[in-house]
Amino acid sequence: AWDATIALLATAAQCELTRLDVDFLLPGMGSPVGLSRVITSPSTPSSARRRSVPAVKATPTMTAVFKLTELIVRDCLQCIPTASVPLITTVVGALGRFQGLGINSSVAAVGFLWSVTDGLARYHSKAAANGTHEAKPLRDVGEQWVGVFQHLRALSLDRRPEVRNCALKTLTQAVLSHGKD
Repeated sequence: AWDATIALLATAAQCELTRLDVDFLLPGMGSPVGLSRVITSPSTPSSARRRSVPAVKATPTMTAVFKLTELIVRDCLQCIPTASVPLITTVVGALGRFQGLGINSSVAAVGFLWSVTDGLARYHSKAAANGTHEAKPLRDVGEQWVGVFQHLRALSLDRRPEVRNCALKTLTQAVLSHGKD
């Protein structure tokens, strides 16, 4: 059920951001598993023509997507299957880069990424202690960490100084805290 819920959340975020002419995925990043079900229209502008940081207002749908993402990350992160982590990370990163929700929402999204790093560390520590670490290939684990760090890196280059500063501090702390994981 969580996979379907997160895929639906990602679909709503991608469709609404595409409608607002905003990039959902980071440039050069592949589509996370679960996003392949999202249908894109042929009239969708190419990534090269889209603005990555638009000056548009949030729609009620984007506000609902943000609130649902907040609920999932703050209260249900431990229930999410690890296979869905890249998808929820992509949604959080896209929400953080979207200016239409305001600075506070972007800073909150950076906090959500910190929560994801903590969740990954807890999961992988518990799996290693239980001897189930082999169930998840090391390459996949590394890709999950890299995905979170790429979104934090993108947010640390944001035009808004508050978001940039928060993302840079979070990225530094995440690497210092979990770099050995």
